[in-house]
Amino acid sequence: MSEIYAKEFEDYGGEPHINKGKDYVECYFKNGSILKVVGTTDSARGLRTHATLLDEARDIDGDAIDQIILP
Repeated sequence: MSEIYAKEFEDYGGEPHINKGKDYVECYFKNGSILKVVGTTDSARGLRTHATLLDEARDIDGDAIDQIILP
């Protein structure tokens, strides 16, 4: 990780506060912001966001977009 970015993350036991799982990554910043990167899976249902970015949207099933991401 870039030293510049590392200075922006919230400190968590001497390390940047980043949670990683099979289908997600959460980054916690010193200013209180949280960046969540979540895979399009059923576990993503019900998440609230201020903005959503679809990477390679052409490869995502239209039903998944309508039923999981947009509601």
